[in-house]
Amino acid sequence: MFIGRDRELKEIKYHLSTPGFECIFIHGQRHMGKTSLIDRIINNYGSKVNRYECILSYANLDNLSKCVTDYFLEDIENYVFDSYKSLFQYVFDKSTEESFLLVLDNINALGCADLIQEFIIKYRNRSKMKLVMSDCSFTDYLIRLDELDYETASQFYPEYSLSDRLKIYSIFGGNPFFNSLTDSDKTADENIIELAVKKDSYLEYEVNIILQHESRNVSVMNSILSFLALGNRRYSEIEEYFSDYRVDYYLKKLTEMEIIGKSKIGYFIENKLFSFYYHYEFNNLVLRN
Repeated sequence: MFIGRDRELKEIKYHLSTPGFECIFIHGQRHMGKTSLIDRIINNYGSKVNRYECILSYANLDNLSKCVTDYFLEDIENYVFDSYKSLFQYVFDKSTEESFLLVLDNINALGCADLIQEFIIKYRNRSKMKLVMSDCSFTDYLIRLDELDYETASQFYPEYSLSDRLKIYSIFGGNPFFNSLTDSDKTADENIIELAVKKDSYLEYEVNIILQHESRNVSVMNSILSFLALGNRRYSEIEEYFSDYRVDYYLKKLTEMEIIGKSKIGYFIENKLFSFYYHYEFNNLVLRN
């Protein structure tokens, strides 16, 4: 189920309809709907589309080669380019002859973002390609996916009462993935228990995956977040309590991840999923289990 993102789709449609080269970067935290938005872009695009989802694998060059040759060289089977440089050289050369949409989802997994940027600079004024990428650090146009607002997120569970919709939103926030997991055949409380409270729930798994992706020392982040769950904390209090660690590094990282925020009275947990987990679960895992 795809809900919301009308503004983003309108902006992308405009940029894909312009003549000449366009490079669009879709950015967002985990499970903000980047791949779902890309699927919708492809479904709405009226011309040729070449899409590849990059993964952390040595097979990327082989698989992307097959994707490109299937698209442009239908009479050649099992051809593999000898390098990403030769592959993108071919793609950008073709883009001077015809217009097409190239979608590279999770581009950082290829490990050649700098190379692609070089080709963009070189071919920008000649290429007719529309290039859409997610998870890269350069672009002409940025589409940032933030959490959905309450009105939009509640469309995932319209059959619930106002109080139940607010209850779900207060925990799942505007995370499209978690909201899409709600089961209308269950009550709001049953959904919350299933998705956020039970041992090995999606919420517990998600919190750990997000922190592990950003830091090797997850235990420190866990400690800081559980400390903040007790109430707003000034920097001096956090620094004193965690004197053995580089507190500024972890606070900066958690702020960049949009997990914590800062007000006049101190730091606090801003993300609704993390707030629920650390306020009600993390310090009570033994009792819950």
